[in-house]
Amino acid sequence: MTQAAERLMMHQSTVSRRLKALEEGLGCSLVRRGSQGVSPTSSGKRLLELGIEMEKQARVIGDHFRKLRDAPKGLVRVTTVEEIAVQFIIPGLSGFRKRWPEVEIDLLTNFRILDLGRGEADVSVRLVRPEKGDLKAFKLGEFGYGIYASSGYIKQLPQGWSTPLEDLDWIFMEKGTMQMPEWAYIQEQIPNIRPILRSNSFKTVVATVQAGLGVALMPRGSSYFYPDLERFSNPLDIPKRELWLCVAADRYASAAVQAVCEFLQEVMVHPLQKVRAQARKEGRE
Repeated sequence: MTQAAERLMMHQSTVSRRLKALEEGLGCSLVRRGSQGVSPTSSGKRLLELGIEMEKQARVIGDHFRKLRDAPKGLVRVTTVEEIAVQFIIPGLSGFRKRWPEVEIDLLTNFRILDLGRGEADVSVRLVRPEKGDLKAFKLGEFGYGIYASSGYIKQLPQGWSTPLEDLDWIFMEKGTMQMPEWAYIQEQIPNIRPILRSNSFKTVVATVQAGLGVALMPRGSSYFYPDLERFSNPLDIPKRELWLCVAADRYASAAVQAVCEFLQEVMVHPLQKVRAQARKEGRE
């Protein structure tokens, strides 16, 4: 049940409550509950088979009527941070272009939060939920942070993985990002921390860590994208961040904007689940 809740990005109590309501509505038990967890009954297995077929037919219907409407076209400006663009959005763009060849995307990567309400961009994928403006917001997921290093860097430390955090060589993002909760927390917990390098590029920070020059704060599960990096064991409870898809309400009626929003949800949610699974494999989750 816990794994199902994680896959659905819901609280376990919500999943349990909805499952119970479904059983009451159908008038039968769908799972057996025991000390070892839950397992499907024969009715549950049959419902799963029917549900899979229903999902397939729903896709067929959706695809059919989507093709009947006017194909999305025009320019959509998407703003996000560099790591999200590189790790999630760009790998899926080829499929999007084949499906919607008439839609152009301007991908704007920077740490400054552009004002969607003032037309600086149409869609954003950000680590903060907007608190003002006429916007539609969709939560994509959440993730924590860890301290990452290359195995080569750890091996050359006299104390290895036991090295105190303040004695590590730190790679920082530029000063403008240091007010973010995760970085502010690090500075609060390690007051004497001093970076050996700062950069305004996440890719540069990763490359520097991969080169064995030091450690950096990165999203947990980063070894899914960078298998040559390992998460540093530490006692810090670094704040988690939420990931939000936001769109200006007056632009959401656009077929092109809706197509881009659907694409962003598709390319973000499933990989985020894989990243969370990798975070569990790394241990110390």
